[in-house]
Amino acid sequence: MNKSIFKSIVFTILFSLSGNLFSQFVENKGQVLDKNENFVSDVNFYYELENTALYFHNNKIVYSFIELDPIDEKMYADNRELLDSLKRSRGATQYRMDMEFVGSNENIEIIKGEKIVGDIHFYLNKRNGIRDVGSYESITYKNIYDNIDVIFYQNSKGLKYDFILNEGANIDDIKINYNGATNVSLEEGKVIIETLYKTLEEEIPLSYIDGDSKMKLMYFIN
Repeated sequence: MNKSIFKSIVFTILFSLSGNLFSQFVENKGQVLDKNENFVSDVNFYYELENTALYFHNNKIVYSFIELDPIDEKMYADNRELLDSLKRSRGATQYRMDMEFVGSNENIEIIKGEKIVGDIHFYLNKRNGIRDVGSYESITYKNIYDNIDVIFYQNSKGLKYDFILNEGANIDDIKINYNGATNVSLEEGKVIIETLYKTLEEEIPLSYIDGDSKMKLMYFIN
């Protein structure tokens, strides 16, 4: 490639994760707990959807899927109070998949995007007293590989992330492992990532140079 035009190339990828379109990237200031209510310090941000949460570590994204035990609501159509009680107390099964950035750099800087108005305060259990937690429209992993950044954000179709290749970058450095997926396949221009609970669809990335959307092309990553 002509280095005179290699300023930055962006590969845009969309994950089809339906849910609340007002989800946001929330900073972890100690409010993230594991199932034993111990603090999880290596989570930098998290992003929640209906029955799904994403936890952003330095070199991986942990997907946590929750499958609630089914309830036949028709059986309790005449007893709303009992139905609500059953919903609050029913069990659930948790599934996990790690999206790992194989061979990524250490000590990655995560840059916050535009701050969303308002802060979150916690007053329950061990999180009591954690105040002024900010949430953001996007987060960027700076230099996750040499001269390569990745930014996560949301649009009306779902959660998206862009790999930004700056001058000197080598696209072959980008390697993603879906640890915990039951199957990963390429079907009709999409990467299909199957888990025990949910199937994710990742669109084959489009690329363009310095924001020029007219220079799109399809690029397949092995």
